[in-house]
Amino acid sequence: NRDLRNIDLSRANLRNANLSNANLKGIDLSHSDLTGATMYCTNLEGAHLDNATLEDTNLENAHLVRATLIRANLKRARMSGVNLNQADLRDADLKHADLSSAQMRRTRLSSADLSHANLEQANLRQARIRQAKLQDTK
Repeated sequence: NRDLRNIDLSRANLRNANLSNANLKGIDLSHSDLTGATMYCTNLEGAHLDNATLEDTNLENAHLVRATLIRANLKRARMSGVNLNQADLRDADLKHADLSSAQMRRTRLSSADLSHANLEQANLRQARIRQAKLQDTK
């Protein structure tokens, strides 16, 4: 278990990194490139991922409660079972993302692009989805 709590890795190149099961609570990964990274069961509670690139990233069962992912690129991200309760994903790109069984209570998704995303069994109770793109969403 790697413990990288509260450190600043903004603008880091972490392409294809394996951060599974790491404790990244409160970490700053804004503007970072995490394309293809594996972050299975990673604790990212309160993390800052604004403008980060997370295309094709595995975030299955990750813990992102109160994380900020404003304008993050999450195209084709595997996020089944992720906990995004109270997270901020305004203007995020979630095209073709797998959010099946995700916990998204009180999540901010205003103006997010969820086109072709899989939201089967996702809990969106009290989520804010104003102006979100939901074309061909399951």
